[in-house]
Parts: sequence; structure tokens; C-alpha cells
Amino acid sequence: MITIAEELGNTNVILFVHGLTGSIDTWKSPEDDLFHQFLLEDDFIRSNFDVAFFTYHSKIINLIDNAKNTVRSIFPSLFRSKKSKNLSIVDIAKELTTDARFRLANYQNVVVIAHSMGGIITKKFILNELANTGGTKVKLFLSLAVPHNGSNVANFGGLLSNNIQITDLKPLSNETSKLNDEWLKASNKPVMKYYHGLYDSIVPENSAIAIDYEKQDVISCSHDHTSISKPLDNTDTVIISSKQFINEVISGIQTKENIRYHRLKDELDFDDQYFVLKLIVADIHSSTVKHAKELFLNADYAQKLYSSDANLKKLIALYDKIRFLYKNEYDNYLAGELTSMELIANIHKEIIAQDKGYLDSTLPNIDQVIKIGMLHQLANKNDEDIWWSKDKSLGDVEELKSKP
Repeated sequence: MITIAEELGNTNVILFVHGLTGSIDTWKSPEDDLFHQFLLEDDFIRSNFDVAFFTYHSKIINLIDNAKNTVRSIFPSLFRSKKSKNLSIVDIAKELTTDARFRLANYQNVVVIAHSMGGIITKKFILNELANTGGTKVKLFLSLAVPHNGSNVANFGGLLSNNIQITDLKPLSNETSKLNDEWLKASNKPVMKYYHGLYDSIVPENSAIAIDYEKQDVISCSHDHTSISKPLDNTDTVIISSKQFINEVISGIQTKENIRYHRLKDELDFDDQYFVLKLIVADIHSSTVKHAKELFLNADYAQKLYSSDANLKKLIALYDKIRFLYKNEYDNYLAGELTSMELIANIHKEIIAQDKGYLDSTLPNIDQVIKIGMLHQLANKNDEDIWWSKDKSLGDVEELKSKP
């Protein structure tokens, strides 16, 4: 069941999901500090997130539970609590899916922090949401020592118990293989961060990382399988990185709401800017000039949104890569292989082609439109070597620029 532990009136929620035989104590340090308390020390997180826990029945041995349930069936009046038994991972995920639908209905975005088997349950929950609605509220999934490819310890545990949860966790089990196949094929998945404990003898590194086509971000830290979910203080790598990832993803979502395609208010806008004059002297078609103005406008909005020192450093690195792509195309132009119109068309195409490759950036929502606009931002300096003609001079156009 999902319970809200910190209800602060926010529109986002951090949901903790424990693993095999776990409980809320999974997240409690030896000093009785809970994982989320360190996160809420961050002003951004505290002002944007509530905190919830998902707990479910999980015991190594079923014998006592089976006996209780048998007696309960014979003498139902003696028991007020519901039956308890170990459900399969699929069934626990169904419970989480239902709980999230109703108990988290008022939240816009969910960050899941899951430990061990809790991460397998979370994957199935996300796949359920994707199947039901085509999307998921989960925007970030922090996977702490999760046995995505099974755990050999489950083979040993299976000798001691008939627990279906242990069976599901065995390497190459039907459930593990099926879930990995579904995950691999799914689209619109949340941002994933994989944590691996360097002293973890339960889940090896090759299992702590899910099989995926996407680039995987792995955080190795000095923890074992248990301590990775029980950080001692706010200097722990797990806490520091969790805060950073939560900030980045949710800030990115908020930024995306502000980054929309902006159109020119007036077709004469930017007519006196260097990047436009450079296009004019190269005899670039007027429709392309108008398009370049809109691309410039959108890049300008993005630059203002990412104005912090850390983000500006990332933007500068991106500008340098865009300049490099331009230089390659300009060399072809100088060799007589291209016209000015072909030059600008080719570099636009190259930026689009390299959007998820060479030009990939950790800055969220910096898409192709903005990256092409960044090229025209570079051209908006008379001393910047971005031109569309062999004659690198504005000539008489410079006089037009100076007129009121």
C-alpha cells in the first residue's frame, strides 16, 4: 500500500519502493535517519516534492503465513486483518499500479527510488502504466542495487523456501526474461539511473544495470547490498547524486513547459542583426532567412532559461561542437562543391543528424530547433567566423545597419 509520509502540498512526489523482506526500515540508517529526510534538506526538493512509501508483504518462508491463512479460513471471526501471503512480482506491481492510480492521482510527476526487488516491481509498474495510458507519471527512476538480470543468491534461497518472489528473481527465470524483453521494447520510459554497490555480493554489476538501447548512467558507490539504501548522512554519494538527478529532471520538465516554439511577432524582427545581414549578402532565399530568425529567437529563449554558471558551461561546449560542424561544411563550400544555399541547408541537416550523437547534451530539452538557432547566434557577431559566402564582408549592408 502507498502511504504519504510527507504531505507538503506539492505537485510532485518521491515514491520509495523496498525490496525482498523489506519495509520502511529499508530506508532507515543505523542512526534512525530516513533516506528522504536528507533529500528534503534541499530547498528545491522540499518546495517541489511530497514523499510516499509503497510497502507490501514479503517474507522468506511462507509456512507461518500459510498456517495463519488456513486457520483464518476455518475461524474467520477470530481475525480482523486481511490475509497475508507472498504475491508474485507481477501481482505486487498490479497493486502498485492501482494504488498509484488513486493515491497519487493529484501528483503530476513521480520520482521512484527503488531498492533491490523493489526495482523489478517498479519496472513492471511502469510497463503497466505505459500499456494502460501510453505514458507514465514516473519521470525519474533511481535503481539501487536492483537485480535486473536476476540474482544467483535467489538460486540458493530457492532451496530453502518456495517463496514465489525468490523464484521470480532467479537469473533466466521466465519472469526476469519476459520483463527484460518488455522493457527493451518499451518507449517513453523515464530517465534511469543505475546504482551499483562495489561491496554488493548479492547483485553483481552486470545485473544492476538493465538491458536497454539507451545510454546507461551507472553510479558505482562504496556500499554493500543493504547499506546502499541506508545513507548515513547528506555527504553520502547516493544522497548527493539523488539530489542532483531529481533537480535536473524536474527542472528540465519545468523548463520544457517554458520552452515552446516561438514565432516572430513581426517579419521585420532581427532585420538589423548581423546573422540576418550575413544571410542577405550571401543571397539566401527570404523564406530561409525568416526561418533562421525564428530559430535564433528560440535559441535566445533557451539561453536565458539556462543562465546558471553550470548550464552556461554546457552551452559553451555545445556551441563549440556546432561551430566545428559548420567548419567542416564550410570547407566543402570553399572547395567549390556547394552553393551558399546548399551550405546552410547541409549544416542544418547535419545538426539534426547529430542531435542525439555528437551534439547530445545533458541539458534537458535542448532540441534540434534550439541547436540550429545556436548556429545563427554564433553568426550574430561580426568578429565570429560564421559566414554563408566567400566574401566575408558586409559591405554596403553595414551602412544600412547603422541607419536609424
